[in-house]
Parts: sequence; C-alpha cells; structure tokens
Amino acid sequence: HAMTIDRQKCLVAGMDGYVSKPIDMKILKREIEHVLGIDLDMKTVTLTPKKKGVEFIDYVAFLYDSCNGKVELARKLLRHLLHVSGPQWLEAAEAAVAAGDETRLRKICHSLKGTAATVCANAFSEAGAELGKVAREGRMSEAPRGLEQLKKEFNLIVEWARSSDLDLM
Repeated sequence: HAMTIDRQKCLVAGMDGYVSKPIDMKILKREIEHVLGIDLDMKTVTLTPKKKGVEFIDYVAFLYDSCNGKVELARKLLRHLLHVSGPQWLEAAEAAVAAGDETRLRKICHSLKGTAATVCANAFSEAGAELGKVAREGRMSEAPRGLEQLKKEFNLIVEWARSSDLDLM
C-alpha cells in the first residue's frame, strides 16, 4: 500500500489526483469527483425497484464491492441466483426437510448462505444461516418453518428483480 508521502509527492509534482493500488472503487469515485469537480452518478442502471419498498439485494454494494463495478458480471451472477442456484437450493432444501436429512440440509444452507452473502442478498443469506443452524442443532421439527422463511426471502428477491430495471428476468 502506498504511503501518504507518495500521494503528496505526486500532487506536488502536478498530478490532479492520486489513487493507490489495490484500487478501491469508492476511493476512485471520490478522487474522480474531486478532480472533475462534479458528483458522479456511477449507476449505469436503476438501482432500486420501481415500487417503493426494501431493496432485497444491496445492489450498489454487490456491484462495487463484489463485481468491481462490472455491470455485466453483476447481472450474470444475479441471473444465476434467480434462475439456477436459488431454485435448485430451494428444491434440495425442501427434499432434505421432507426426508429429515440434517446433514444434507446443513450443507445446502451453508452453500446458499455464502453465495447469497456474496451477492448481498442479506435477508436470504440470514434465512439460510438460520435454517442451517436448525439442522446443525437437530431441531428438524422447526425446519419447515425455516424453509418457508427461506422461500419467502427468495420470492422477495424475485419480486425485486422483476420490478427493477436490471434486466434480470
């Protein structure tokens, strides 16, 4: 990481701005705004649903923290969650709950929790973590309720995706 003195030397030498590696998108944005004297609107798409309400994926955090600002990468990962991995996990979790398979349910929830957290689908991740905890602690009688919560959170993400301008569905 660059030191403060490096920044000062570059600015004294005539540079308009300075950003050191590794690039932090928030710092880069702030520096560009400072140099250009404008407020950048880094959103290339509408980030909130058309309907007023909660954003079920923290899209800004996901786009800049996980995808380094790459809209197509973000779109590809979200589409995969919506159309492939999400439905597969829900189906597998439902089968594990029906079979009373604690080990399988715990593994499914672990995978789901991590991926959901990566795309900043925080409530979905938390529901997966809670259902995984139920399985880990052998409280399978509570699993159907946890599964319903998991499905509810996923359906809210689907609704959010449909109401957004992100072209995910």
